Amino acid sequence: MQISKYLKNNPRNKFLIVSKSDKVPINQILDKINDNTLGFCIIKIKSKYKILTDGDFRRKSIKDENFIKKNSKEIKFKKIVTIESNETMYKAFRKITKNQITCILVKKNSKIYSYLTLHEIAESLSPERLNLNKENLNKFEIDTKKHLVRYNFANLFIKTGMNVLDAACGSGYGSNILSKKAKSVISLDYSWPAIKFAKENFKSKKINFIKTNIMNFKFKRKFDAIISVETLEHLNKEHGLKWLQNCYKNLNKNGIFICSSPLLRIRNNKPFITNPHHLHELKKSELFLHLKRIFKTRNVNAFIQETDNLKPLTNETEGLCIFVIKKTQ
Repeated sequence: MQISKYLKNNPRNKFLIVSKSDKVPINQILDKINDNTLGFCIIKIKSKYKILTDGDFRRKSIKDENFIKKNSKEIKFKKIVTIESNETMYKAFRKITKNQITCILVKKNSKIYSYLTLHEIAESLSPERLNLNKENLNKFEIDTKKHLVRYNFANLFIKTGMNVLDAACGSGYGSNILSKKAKSVISLDYSWPAIKFAKENFKSKKINFIKTNIMNFKFKRKFDAIISVETLEHLNKEHGLKWLQNCYKNLNKNGIFICSSPLLRIRNNKPFITNPHHLHELKKSELFLHLKRIFKTRNVNAFIQETDNLKPLTNETEGLCIFVIKKTQ
């Protein structure tokens, strides 16, 4: 697919800090990173473009505790990488991976006018979503079956009359499973094509599909259960923890939180992430620590998936896990 066609179908929100001064405060840039949930901020100072990612911020803050107090003139930015809009998404993928960056700026007639992220480029070339409808729901491959197993497992904890939230519902097949027992299911996803597909294929008075950013969801009522299948690894670390905290806030007392996430693999003493869609994976010990702290409990029930079944997590340090937590306070 040509980049210009992709951008036409996926318009950008305001993503720039435009400044006449070359002394943009770092805390202003950080606020923009936190607000846009992209994991980076693009700054245009006069006619020059610069990028600061949340990863850059973490690394620089560790080395310099006064980094937050500095301005853009006092720090060194990474080299900007650009691509013309008449090039293909595949070429953008090759360029972004070659330069080991997470964002590439797009030019049109030699002028920068947009951007592409590694995550969305990878998604366009090899979609991670499963577009299952009621007709093909039982005609799936092994990899698809793994996803259905997770929702069927989560549904074991759903009781008749529960109000359920499906956070990052994708194309809606999981919400359809949950609706069999739940009183109502509110299903959120940031992708309009996914929500549109879900509305067309899983029509139900019980399900309300909503296009929204799952980071900051808030409703008048809280939920009896919040389900989220493989969401955490698609968020950077800061956004992931913020999202978990928001799930806790929106859960009723004695409510159930169920999420699945792969455990970080280590190879040669280094993190080993092979899925280009994953922004951040956590080690087993780190993930348990965050879940116990945020949900204020010592009881985190964990299960590991083996193709089409799940068993209690014991000594495994790798694999796809499902966590079940009851909010007790």
